[in-house]
Amino acid sequence: MSAPPAPTTSGGPTQAPASSSQAQLDAKSAAVAALNDRKRMHQSEAVDIVRVLESAGVEEYDPSVINMLMEFSFRYVYDVIRDASMFSKHAKRDTLEQSDVKLAVQCKVDTQFTKPLPRDAYASIARMKNKTRIPAIPMLSEQRLPSKDNDPRIPVDQNFLAVIADQAIAKAEKSGN
Repeated sequence: MSAPPAPTTSGGPTQAPASSSQAQLDAKSAAVAALNDRKRMHQSEAVDIVRVLESAGVEEYDPSVINMLMEFSFRYVYDVIRDASMFSKHAKRDTLEQSDVKLAVQCKVDTQFTKPLPRDAYASIARMKNKTRIPAIPMLSEQRLPSKDNDPRIPVDQNFLAVIADQAIAKAEKSGN
């Protein structure tokens, strides 16, 4: 008796299953190819970020700035596309349109980026604050000096001791007269 024929899916005989080591090798090479594609994509994004920095007149920068700006741009674009997709679905459309992206960008600008107040608003706030008078500093008849007796943590130098001694002598003379 002979062995039954191998099952076919499209009319022809199927190939014998590849060894597990061959399958692992194929998976690794596919992963390496995908990683290389991703590296090339990141390199082109980095070149674009460098061009933007140069066009803005920035000549010296830390290399981590490029990574930071790439991450920011990725997150920003991802959020805009996600929001635009939601707007498109809400409008019962399968395709993403420019109007969806414009609306998503406007929503991001309105909620995530703050605009400075107009100059008039700052002037109004300043006028309100300036209406409140600052209390006057009470004038003391004597200069207040730290006393070694009151707090031993306060360093007292010779000048302070001389002034304190002069004040004590003046008080003694007044009380003696």
